[in-house]
Amino acid sequence: MTKGLEKKPPVRQEFTAYGQACLEMARGVLELLRQMDAQLFAAAIPAAVVKPATYQAEEFLRKDHVFLLERRRQSL
Repeated sequence: MTKGLEKKPPVRQEFTAYGQACLEMARGVLELLRQMDAQLFAAAIPAAVVKPATYQAEEFLRKDHVFLLERRRQSL
């Protein structure tokens, strides 16, 4: 439990346990979302994209946000 504080790398067994715990958490979250009839929306924006220095870029919503809000309004 203190390896992070001691700056020691995890051994294979610890790393495997961590990966399994992450997978189980993801499965649990997805199951809860399914039970609640949740809807997911994802957007991927490349890290190298630079926002333009324009009035529109500062004051207007990004296209993915507009899309999300349009879909939400249609489902109400």
